[in-house]
Amino acid sequence: MDGKEEKTVWKRLNNQEFLGGAVMLGIFLGVKALSMRLPGKVSAYPIFMSNVGLLLAVLLFARCLFRLCKGTLNPRPAFQRDDGTMVRYTLSVILLVAYAVLFQLAGCILSSFVFMLSFSQLFGQKRNWKLGLLVSAGFTAVIYLGFGVFLGVPLPTLFL
Repeated sequence: MDGKEEKTVWKRLNNQEFLGGAVMLGIFLGVKALSMRLPGKVSAYPIFMSNVGLLLAVLLFARCLFRLCKGTLNPRPAFQRDDGTMVRYTLSVILLVAYAVLFQLAGCILSSFVFMLSFSQLFGQKRNWKLGLLVSAGFTAVIYLGFGVFLGVPLPTLFL
């Protein structure tokens, strides 16, 4: 392949829909692999749901692949060098990993609040701190009440 052909292939594959379908397929393949490692008594529902998710991801990816080959895929590129999208994507992944780590260390309430406040600042609430704080507190309350109180799931806590 010469350089011009490689640029054309990357230009066709650098598409939000196509890369989103590929990422979802990879995620659900991982979820399927992890659900197969669960013990027998608790594995029926996670395996069923991973099968459903994997089936939907395969269908999504097949649709995107078909539309890519047909030339009807939305032409919006996934990665653009000039608007900071890649930096926000990377920071989103870092925030999600930090949330997962802090969830056990700092507890549900503090880590959820800090995660939502950081995420809201990253994606548009830079000027309105009051709204960011309100949304973060509301999200944290919904998570705590929904899982901790109504469903009875024991959540890690730091202070309570």
